Amino acid sequence: MSNKTIDALAVCPFYVRESSKTIACEGLIDVPGSLSVLHFLHESEKLLHERDFCTCKNCQGCPVFLALQEKYSERRKPYAFKC
Repeated sequence: MSNKTIDALAVCPFYVRESSKTIACEGLIDVPGSLSVLHFLHESEKLLHERDFCTCKNCQGCPVFLALQEKYSERRKPYAFKC
């Protein structure tokens, strides 16, 4: 059973939605509408992640949050090379 209260409690700027065993966040790649999805084996593990990261100011400790912060910091840096 999903916890729709999370939609109102989420403070993470990258949170998008959740289901019983997943949390969807903004995508790590620069494609409109893409999502990064965390899949958990047990709903209890997902709820712990939401409590520890999505709904508190500790979201900076979440691996997805850190990767997305890096994504945005890379946008501000000039590219040193081209593929």
